Amino acid sequence: MNDLESALVNFMTSFEMVFDEDWEYTMLTMGMEDSLSDYVIADFYTKGGTFLNPKVPDESNNWFHRGWLLAAHRKLIHEMEKSGYDLNIFNEDE
Repeated sequence: MNDLESALVNFMTSFEMVFDEDWEYTMLTMGMEDSLSDYVIADFYTKGGTFLNPKVPDESNNWFHRGWLLAAHRKLIHEMEKSGYDLNIFNEDE
């Protein structure tokens, strides 16, 4: 398996864990449950942060699979760029 294939498999496995296996917890940590306080949200996202770029010191804090997913996503993007894939295919300006 080459680096790109390995990165793709790792990403898809991570994606599955966060958005299928951990779905209830994912919804909870994304603020889709009423029981979350602002303090808990700050552990997962800071102002201006997103799911893929949460801007927190520990991306895996209490949510191990997200850290794995984010690392796999970044590795996949790197390998795609290295392999010459155009990652701006949805940019209407080009």
